[in-house]
Amino acid sequence: MAVKTEKVLTHNLAIGMYISALDRPWLETDYLLEGFYIETIKRHRKTGAPVPVCLY
Repeated sequence: MAVKTEKVLTHNLAIGMYISALDRPWLETDYLLEGFYIETIKRHRKTGAPVPVCLY
């Protein structure tokens, strides 16, 4: 299975997405690892994306 990578604007991010690259070096961020899943609203807010009103 091939991995599909595409650029996404922060306002289009959603819970369940995997972030594999940023627009800046990882060392300039608060993230401890290079790459992460958006698993919670707390982590979603940390990306700077607006939180969806309904998650269902």
